[in-house]
Amino acid sequence: MGLGLLAMALRFRLNDRMGCARRIKSLKPLLLALIVLFNPLQFAKAQQIAGQFDPAFETALALWLDDDEETALPALAGLAREGNIAARVLLGMIDKHSALQGPWVSLLPKGERVALLRTDGGLSGTSWLRRVGDVPAVKLWLDILDSKADVAAALAFADMGEARLLRAGLIALEARQHTGFEAFQNDPRYPGELRYLIWREWQKDGETLVLDRALSKLPKGDPQRRIIQQDAPQGRVESWLLATKLAPSLQTLCRAGCADSLPSCLRAGYQTMGGYRRFATLGTPLASLIPEARFAASARGQASVLRRGLLYAFLTEERLQPIAETDACFANLLAQEGQKF
Repeated sequence: MGLGLLAMALRFRLNDRMGCARRIKSLKPLLLALIVLFNPLQFAKAQQIAGQFDPAFETALALWLDDDEETALPALAGLAREGNIAARVLLGMIDKHSALQGPWVSLLPKGERVALLRTDGGLSGTSWLRRVGDVPAVKLWLDILDSKADVAAALAFADMGEARLLRAGLIALEARQHTGFEAFQNDPRYPGELRYLIWREWQKDGETLVLDRALSKLPKGDPQRRIIQQDAPQGRVESWLLATKLAPSLQTLCRAGCADSLPSCLRAGYQTMGGYRRFATLGTPLASLIPEARFAASARGQASVLRRGLLYAFLTEERLQPIAETDACFANLLAQEGQKF
């Protein structure tokens, strides 16, 4: 539609030869905007990783997403040893994130698990992430884990199309008592879901008026309100959970398994995470390898929500009871998953 409008505008203006040069000049902003809009490079943020289109890797990845670890992980380990970078990246991310590990690999003896997920080196093996060469998203993630990155560096995840890693990176910096978030309040790459990091610095600086204005623009159920002001008016978190772009895996899980109690299922899932920070880092291990939508639709993606909840605390009757009071269906899904381990 945009290109058609542009063609009509050009035909109309070029018919008027007397004002041709001046009028084409006036179209320059529109031309530039359309070049940006229809430039396919704008949609190619995620960098390709060597080996990700290897048929053997694609097969192993599909099996892993189907939650078939027993077949997928040995295949990925073999590919990693043969030099497939994509397999090394995926194994490294699985090794670093326990919620991505299912019962088969979790119940292996430690030596076998290490041999499967890591390469040689050190007392307990070395992460494959340190054997992938120049993969920018992985290099930046390791810099964050090694405390070598700051907020400015972490924002580069946005340029790579890695929204979850961006949130996880900023939250990791927060956990290390990093400051200076407010300097990036006008950076378009800064995620709205983590504005609380900026607002908390405003709060410390006594900027109450600007903080109150910012909070007033939030949906009433947005959990960021409670992080900043414990006594802030709270809306129903269910409406926010239904609308948020965070954690599509939880939304898919509840729609598939608890459709009759969708709002309360979402609230129980959020409750199970143990806080907003853990909730905000749910999602695909790496969008470059597995787009968020594909991960959310997969058995692995949905199981990762339950496994993240199980990792937060032991699944006891005392813990399960309040979850069941929120939503019995989600509590049942959680209990079934817990039995697998």
